[in-house]
Amino acid sequence: MKPFLILIFMLEISTVLFAQMLAISDHNLIETSENIVRGKVQSTEAKWVNNNQLIYTFTKIKITESIEGKYKKGEIVTVVAPGGYDPIRDIGMNVSHQALFETGEDVLVFLVKAEGDIDAVDYSFLKNEPSVPKNIMRVNGYFQGKRKIFEDPHTKKLMIHKPNENRTIELVSHQKSMIQELKHVHQ
Repeated sequence: MKPFLILIFMLEISTVLFAQMLAISDHNLIETSENIVRGKVQSTEAKWVNNNQLIYTFTKIKITESIEGKYKKGEIVTVVAPGGYDPIRDIGMNVSHQALFETGEDVLVFLVKAEGDIDAVDYSFLKNEPSVPKNIMRVNGYFQGKRKIFEDPHTKKLMIHKPNENRTIELVSHQKSMIQELKHVHQ
C-alpha cells in the first residue's frame, strides 16, 4: 500500500509542477521584444485558421504610446494568440499561459513577430491566411508580456499589474524603471 500512496503523491506533485511557469524578468522581456507599446484594445475576435483546423484569437490594439520599436501613436497593431471561442459553433480551445485581452482595456505589451514554430505553437501558416494582416505580432513571454493599466479607485493614480512579479505598482514608477532598463539594454 505504501508504494501506491507514494506513486499517487508523486503524480499529484508533478501535476502541480507542470502547471507552473517561471517568471520572466523585465530585463529579458525588454531585451527580446521587437516592440513595446501601450494601447487601448479595440477588438478581440476568434477566427478559424489553417483550413478551419485551429482557432486563434486576433486582438487589435490602438497605440497610445510607443516605448520601443516601429509602431507610432495612433497605429493599430494586430496581436495573435492560439485558442479562442466560437459562439456560433459553441466550441473553443484554451491554450494555457496565453495573454487574454478584453475590449476597452488599457495595456502595455511586449511584442515579437508571430512567425514560425515557437514553443509548440505554430504561427508559420498565418502568412498564407488571406484575412490575417501581414505584420502580425504575438505577446512575448505569454501572459507575462501583457500588463493591464487601470486607475486605482482609492488613490485615483494609474496602476499597472506586473504578472511576472504578481504585483501592482504605480504606472509612473513602472515607466521610470522601463526607461532605465531600456538604457541598460541599449548600452
